[in-house]
Amino acid sequence: MNLSATLSLTGGVTISAAWIDEISDAASAPTCEDAVKGFTQDNLRYAVPRTPLTTTFSGHTVRIYTIIGGYHGPGRYEGGVIAGDDGTGVMVSVDSNKYGIVPGTMLSAVVMPDNSGTVTYTNLGIVGVAGPGTVSGTLSWSCSTLRPPSPTPVGTPPPATLPVLTTPTPTTATQSPAPAGSPTPSGTKPKPTPTPTPLPH
Repeated sequence: MNLSATLSLTGGVTISAAWIDEISDAASAPTCEDAVKGFTQDNLRYAVPRTPLTTTFSGHTVRIYTIIGGYHGPGRYEGGVIAGDDGTGVMVSVDSNKYGIVPGTMLSAVVMPDNSGTVTYTNLGIVGVAGPGTVSGTLSWSCSTLRPPSPTPVGTPPPATLPVLTTPTPTTATQSPAPAGSPTPSGTKPKPTPTPTPLPH
């Protein structure tokens, strides 16, 4: 399965990132149909894509901690069911700054039946720090199930090659007259030879 994600943040910091998720719970599912069912860990929940642990984006180290709690399948989710999986409400971290729920924060998420989806962050603040410095943006992802081609069974003979048939061109036979003294063809009655009449003496 292939889980492609993009993150766009603006405000206190600007981030534009794209990656293939290989570490979230959803990324370990065999198919997109399995991933969209969610995962039971403490309570039924859905973990959105996670960033690679060794990759930086725009020169920043970015981590995603967002989950959807009380997940019940594809649909729209808002408010308090969207949380951070570290118990502190942190949704996203950029370098040493952890952005989460502060007064004025609004959160929404949509998960589609094909396991694509979007989380919209509005006014995430730095947790434990009062004042300006909020970020807003979206995390989006799409899912595709990679199916390997069907192998050819061992011992399968190659397809037979049919012979090319040609139609002979008819030829017209020309019969030459039989030469004198030639035997009469079978089935043909010979003409009687006239008997000479004797002359009177």
